[in-house]
Amino acid sequence: MNNGPAERPSRFPWPPALMVLFAALAWLGSPANQPDTWQLWLGAGLAIAGLTLDALGAAHLLRHKTAVLPHRAASTLVSSGVFGISRNPIYVGYVAILVGIAILRPGLISALCVCTFAILLLKLAIEPEEAHLSAKFGTDWQDYAERVPRWFGPL
Repeated sequence: MNNGPAERPSRFPWPPALMVLFAALAWLGSPANQPDTWQLWLGAGLAIAGLTLDALGAAHLLRHKTAVLPHRAASTLVSSGVFGISRNPIYVGYVAILVGIAILRPGLISALCVCTFAILLLKLAIEPEEAHLSAKFGTDWQDYAERVPRWFGPL
């Protein structure tokens, strides 16, 4: 039973499940045209950058011996490495992958998948995770949240 945000952020690992769903929808729901060279380089580059960011974030969490799966309780507040430039580098990576797919398979479905994914990610994962981290780490979390943006830059 989930007794509140201090126990764990959620009961279900929304981010990876949504990522697989929306990546499949974007790929399968958009035209399979041969991309131009620039689309191929940019789309594949963004997808590879996203996968790299995901791997770096997961590896950093593992090094700090804290939860990688988003529905598990954090045991440590990780604020270094890629988490020193974004509070959600793995999720930024997911968005980069979806934008890469949208460039490779342009169309309304791909665009809607990116936007819908970002909104659902915020509501189903990021906000509950932030409540969890705030309840668990208090002022250390607040200091970190003030210092490091949720995504990148001022966002």
